Amino acid sequence: MTPPDAPRSRWTTVPYTIGIVVLGCALVLWPVVVQGLSAASIYQDPPRGSQIVSWAALRFSALAAVLALVLLGLTLGSRWGLLLLALPALYTARRGADLVQDAPRTIREPETFAFMDLFTPYTTYNWTVVALSVLGASVLLAHRARRARRGGLAP
Repeated sequence: MTPPDAPRSRWTTVPYTIGIVVLGCALVLWPVVVQGLSAASIYQDPPRGSQIVSWAALRFSALAAVLALVLLGLTLGSRWGLLLLALPALYTARRGADLVQDAPRTIREPETFAFMDLFTPYTTYNWTVVALSVLGASVLLAHRARRARRGGLAP
């Protein structure tokens, strides 16, 4: 075990970065799985407006979860490894925007996107990750500030 006053190696953040990137990629892939499973129909019925809106909301909430994970990763000391989440996050945001934009033209019963559509049962996992990531970053920052006030290690 290393003494508390020893300088931290940059390799101590690698496990955090790997975990955050894997969880972030899983959150970005979750909307693709949900959309694929709910669109796969035996009779190939066209998707309803409410389905498309819920798919877009799932993608936007996944983007919020990835951004919260990046905040937690930055608080833990990760830097360049978090760029691995940039491309999947940008893709999911772009795809969500395309779904909202193209929905009125591709379906018979269009439905507009409302703020409350972001809080559907599908998005519960994403908002849980957002809450836990923000809580974790807040606790870590509070712990560092308290330790710095006591004269411990610099934050």
